[in-house]
Amino acid sequence: MQKLNAPCNEGFPTGHKNNCALHSLCATILSSKKNSSNCPGQKNSVMTDIGGHSSQFFITRQVPQALSLYIENLWIWSGAPRPSGFDRILPTGAPGLIFNLLEDETRIYKSSDNTLSQRLDGCGFDGAHMRPFVIDTREQIYVAGVNFRPGGAWPFVKAAQDELLNTHLSLKDLWGQDAESLREQLLLAKTPSLALLVLEQVLLRKLHKPLQRHSAVQYALDKIQNNPGSIRVEECLQSGNVGSRRLTRLFELETGMTPKRFARLLRFRQVVSHLHKSKGLIDWTDLALRYGYYDQAHFSREFRDFSGFTPTSYLPLIGEFENHVAVS
Repeated sequence: MQKLNAPCNEGFPTGHKNNCALHSLCATILSSKKNSSNCPGQKNSVMTDIGGHSSQFFITRQVPQALSLYIENLWIWSGAPRPSGFDRILPTGAPGLIFNLLEDETRIYKSSDNTLSQRLDGCGFDGAHMRPFVIDTREQIYVAGVNFRPGGAWPFVKAAQDELLNTHLSLKDLWGQDAESLREQLLLAKTPSLALLVLEQVLLRKLHKPLQRHSAVQYALDKIQNNPGSIRVEECLQSGNVGSRRLTRLFELETGMTPKRFARLLRFRQVVSHLHKSKGLIDWTDLALRYGYYDQAHFSREFRDFSGFTPTSYLPLIGEFENHVAVS
């Protein structure tokens, strides 16, 4: 694993049209780059040599602290397509951006039969999902993207997140021609690390809202993430803040889901992670009870709702990546 040391671009990004508070935030972040010998997050940007070939890499970039509440990381990948042909993508509840840098197209397939569902251009937006979808791994040769956290796309798009739930859109539907311009900038970047720096700077320019969640939403997110198995909506209420109906609506606006649905999905994600790390036989009844399901039947039903697999049929399909399941 090799550390990458990409130079930092100096200066405030041009074309910023948001309010003074957001302008000040961007200026502060970019100013910190000038005063540092390395870009913020550069120490976490790594290249993994895949298969021993220098042309194959996977690089991630940690964003500045001000963005880290909303963005998990930025990433870029170059490598041979996976041999399976199609991968089913399990829902995470988090939105994402993806840029196909080899061809200006992205294809989405139905999880039920792997038939083509949507054909988008090379700049895509994935809303938070509660159900799986299928991608063509033959497209995954040179791609970059943004992994948002749950509710993380809220400041970067004008639309309410519940309007984008379970959707795949061309990014130009949300950002206009700026989306195509961004893809061109990524292609022109001299190194993969510089491409991620460009992506970070564009995200700063595309802020539509202040980087501040409603306190009730943040409180609920923290409560659910700490204990998704048995949390009730009433337990997500911050004392003296908002009522349950108001919290539900605010939570939907920012994350796309109700608190209850998000808790169910997060519990499913914990089970997937458990299975991905497990070795040997699984006691399904014990697993169901451990994660707060009423019984094994309840567990199996919810697992199938989110993944399209029964737990036992999913187990032999576990591969290298938690969110990807080879289906052909």
